[in-house]
Amino acid sequence: MIEGGLDALTMPGLADRADTAVGSLYRYFTGKDAVIAALQVRAVSAFVEHLLTEVGEHSGMEAVRAASGTWASFRSHQPAQFGLADQSLSDPRVLLDDAQDAEVAEALRPALERVHRAIEEATQSGELEPGDAVMRTHALWAAMHGAEHFRKRERRSGIAADELRQSLVDAILRGWGLKSAV
Repeated sequence: MIEGGLDALTMPGLADRADTAVGSLYRYFTGKDAVIAALQVRAVSAFVEHLLTEVGEHSGMEAVRAASGTWASFRSHQPAQFGLADQSLSDPRVLLDDAQDAEVAEALRPALERVHRAIEEATQSGELEPGDAVMRTHALWAAMHGAEHFRKRERRSGIAADELRQSLVDAILRGWGLKSAV
């Protein structure tokens, strides 16, 4: 998957790389989708650990700011795990059944909850105007995730993905009422 994307993953290929028989894989996984789901949960869990470490004990806007760069820094720190998470999360096709998708969502939940809490803290402290913290959490995630996909256009556009992400986050925060320097 890392080398050739989701479509390159096959049970025979995986068995060959694992130096085992294809049949033995089916003792642990019901098929390719189950392997993708397990890899996705593992990669998303690694991201969650990364985000929680980066945000640490920060609160309010400091935590929001720390969280806003974690998807990009995860790519730098753990490129293989980032690639696994990103391939599956970014593919517009439905790759997982509802139960598998729920497993991935559950793995991501602690990261989203931490960002949600930071946004609520920033709102309660008056740094942000009142608003729907759940929607804001997902808007911030979408900006982080989307800006990372801009990397492939950096050379042609002359705009760095990290600068684009920062610009998106700053615009979002201003829209949410942040008055201090962005």
